Amino acid sequence: MEFKKDYIIYILLAVIIVIGAVYISGTVFSLFDPQSSATGTLHNSTIVVKEKFIKSNPETGEDQYLIADTNNHVYMDIDNKNFNKTNSTDIYVQAEAGGTYNITTVGIRNSTLSEYPNIISLTKIS
Repeated sequence: MEFKKDYIIYILLAVIIVIGAVYISGTVFSLFDPQSSATGTLHNSTIVVKEKFIKSNPETGEDQYLIADTNNHVYMDIDNKNFNKTNSTDIYVQAEAGGTYNITTVGIRNSTLSEYPNIISLTKIS
């Protein structure tokens, strides 16, 4: 009888630890997900576009629009459900090399996962 009680307590403790580990790892990994609300802090800055390029992922077949500025920062331009951004192609086409823009970004640079801040909005400065 005593053995079964201890066994149940150990199982419950193991389940709680597993649930806690999954929650913590999900929170940590969501920090690097450009679609995540965990990266929800918006940053405003002014940039001069140096170049634009498209990075293809042969495994998924998806293309990623990237914009580099004259300070050698790279920004990605992908749709983002959390910020109701569905115009990434329009933003990419609007950005011209040599143009000065006010941008709003979300996310962080993560070189390990090859992630960049995502441009949420881009406005040309006259």
